[in-house]
Amino acid sequence: MLGLADHGMDAIKTLPDLYENYVKGEGIRVKKFNMYLGKKKFGGSTDSDETVENFIVDRNFIVAALAKYVKETHAKNENYTPLYNTKCLYVDSENKRMLIRDVKSNVEQYIPYDLLIGADGVRSTVRETMIKSHPDFACSISDIFNDFKSTHVKMPEHLDTNSMCLLVNQFDNFTGIGLPESGGMINISFGHSRNNWDKIPEELKSSDYKVVSDYVRKEFKAFEMVDYDDFAKQWVAQRWNQTG
Repeated sequence: MLGLADHGMDAIKTLPDLYENYVKGEGIRVKKFNMYLGKKKFGGSTDSDETVENFIVDRNFIVAALAKYVKETHAKNENYTPLYNTKCLYVDSENKRMLIRDVKSNVEQYIPYDLLIGADGVRSTVRETMIKSHPDFACSISDIFNDFKSTHVKMPEHLDTNSMCLLVNQFDNFTGIGLPESGGMINISFGHSRNNWDKIPEELKSSDYKVVSDYVRKEFKAFEMVDYDDFAKQWVAQRWNQTG
């Protein structure tokens, strides 16, 4: 889950049908932002201007909506060739071509391009190409947590389904965020700086979900979760993710 930024929304809205008929229903419109400092709650409305729309979305849903739009509006265009079930292996930016492999047949081929748009994540082949082509490109990520775990749990009834929240001082040396999802769910992530590994609670390093569940039930003060065991099972079932 991530925020669909204003410039992304503006770009999508340049094609009215794309926004109204394909993208609009794929995200959760955020109307409130809350910060929980332990038990204390601070926050307010983000919708002082009703013309401003802030959405939390699953990137995959948006990419799928764009692909569906292109297919339904350009399928009869001789310049449209969908290449699903293929993997991008390498981008040759000097010759403006990319090497792809069919995942079923393992056949590889180069295809030319004029404009290359990447939506394939932090370890994107397209992004790697851009960075190689522009040696002065830099991006600072010093203000976001490094190692984190992300869970998808039921939205508590007393939480506003159109609000996102920052979770501070819930666990020692952790910062968290809660992002609303469709289907009555909330994406809760907690992360810590890598240099604080020895300082984080031992309970959150445990592989026993009961240990994690008991700890979270005791220490998490922001709001009452629907199912602490569900949160804990998801927590122990995944490795620590690292922000790229």
